[in-house]
Amino acid sequence: MKLKKVLAAAMAVTMLGSLTACGGNGGSGEAAAAKAPAGKEASTDGSKTVNIAMTTTMGDLDPFAPPTQGRNFLRYAVYDNIAIFKDFGTSWDQMQWVLAKNIEQKDDVTFEIELYDYIHDALGNPIHASDVVFCLNSISESGNFTRFTNYMESATVIDDNHLEVKLKTTTVGAFEYMLAQCCIVSQKTYEEHKDQFSTKPITSGAYQVTECVSGSYYMLEKNPDYWQTDKNLRSYTANAYDQGVDKLVYNVVTEASQATIALQMGENDIITVCNNAEIGYFMNQDGTPTDGYSVNKVLSSAPMLLAFNMDEGQMFDGNLALRQAICYAINQEDIIAGGLRGNGEAIKDLGDKLCGDYNPEWNEEDYYDFDLDKAKAMLEEAGYPGGIDPATGAPLHIRLMIDQQYKDTAVVIQSQLIAAGLDAEINAYDNSLLAAYQYDPAQWDLYVFIQGTECYVTSIYDGIFDAGADGKAPKCFVKDETLQGLVEAAHEISTHGDETVEALHDYVRDNAYAYGLYQSYTFSVGRDTIGLVNHPWGQLVGPACDYTNFK
Repeated sequence: MKLKKVLAAAMAVTMLGSLTACGGNGGSGEAAAAKAPAGKEASTDGSKTVNIAMTTTMGDLDPFAPPTQGRNFLRYAVYDNIAIFKDFGTSWDQMQWVLAKNIEQKDDVTFEIELYDYIHDALGNPIHASDVVFCLNSISESGNFTRFTNYMESATVIDDNHLEVKLKTTTVGAFEYMLAQCCIVSQKTYEEHKDQFSTKPITSGAYQVTECVSGSYYMLEKNPDYWQTDKNLRSYTANAYDQGVDKLVYNVVTEASQATIALQMGENDIITVCNNAEIGYFMNQDGTPTDGYSVNKVLSSAPMLLAFNMDEGQMFDGNLALRQAICYAINQEDIIAGGLRGNGEAIKDLGDKLCGDYNPEWNEEDYYDFDLDKAKAMLEEAGYPGGIDPATGAPLHIRLMIDQQYKDTAVVIQSQLIAAGLDAEINAYDNSLLAAYQYDPAQWDLYVFIQGTECYVTSIYDGIFDAGADGKAPKCFVKDETLQGLVEAAHEISTHGDETVEALHDYVRDNAYAYGLYQSYTFSVGRDTIGLVNHPWGQLVGPACDYTNFK
């Protein structure tokens, strides 16, 4: 494979462009002189530096901010959790305990957590049970993690090193989700330095963000006073700490071809997610890596799904035929071929094929298999013959919302809807806008998004349909008591099983509230001297990689 050609001057312009600094105190309003990312030149002081091309925008690093893909790449690097997943689908007692020294289940919904008694953050502030309770309550009250809010009843302090967590539900995977999702910080540190946590959080992690330029790079440096001094008790996300890596520099390179060039030219050592159009530079057709590189290929645990806006008064509310017409108009294989260059697998459920409660028989059923004639027939039944809105005489206008990094998928879907006679508009947003707009029914008609899971397909259904206090499903706004009963029966430990999961699958499919599109393959690429490590949810975890042979 030939090296991509690039003009040095063009690279210099890219690296030295005018940038907005995160600022010494983390405020985004402070100006700073434009500078190149602290990459290879940073290692001239003898430190071991790894440069990582971050192929998505960062998002907010505050521990209680909405989850975004970019944020997830760094949160495992700088934050500690009570426990984390090392393998997909493990129960709480098989997870890797980080801050937890011991966990004991008292009854179906009550757990007692014992913390190590020497935890402290980078400022030296201790982290006790009261700090963990503060974080659990803060994330629950933030409204940014609907499942967390729905799962947790209370978190209370027993003493400095013990706390009790009580759940509202016996949902399978609920406690595991809470352990792995909540980033833990010192309440004192957070309240005194809150303004900087969105860009330079002060944590108990093995690495700290010491420098950043918004939209350009984040420098993580080894925390010389990392609290977990026992190497045998450190989580796998601290591998780099024990392998002499002093700095990890995450360079934001959202243009796929630039990420490829930067790795080929030695400016970066890892690409977090290699674009489907670029993977051929690093992987042979037989799946083996090309000379000089290592490649991780994983099936994403976050399927790509489509939700219908079912809020009262919206076009899809009360019009099943219109929803079904959309499903029949969609050709999953064409989306995979055009949007993913073949790097994915079609799904016939909303769930992850890797989950233990995924029924492989679903793969063989008729799941609104592509049928353009049937789509057009359903449009007529829905009251839009030929896709025309009789009220306006124009094609029915549909707003399709998606994360901008998945726009290739949206373009294929748009063309398929147009072929059915519909007027489809793509609204592709960055992480911050998407985080706000996804919960606003006035902003979209169709929402294409990824929905992750820890262990069970039912947790994906929970994230989409488990209604909050307003009775609405969070990702499609539908109010349906029958649906809620099926969700609860499928996710309760006492009733979770083949029959209840099947009933939920059938009901959502038949009512077309949401539609499964595909699971993509995620490719991470690095130098062949680096052993790449991905979180079970698919994210490349920089500090978890093996740098034993990296120089």
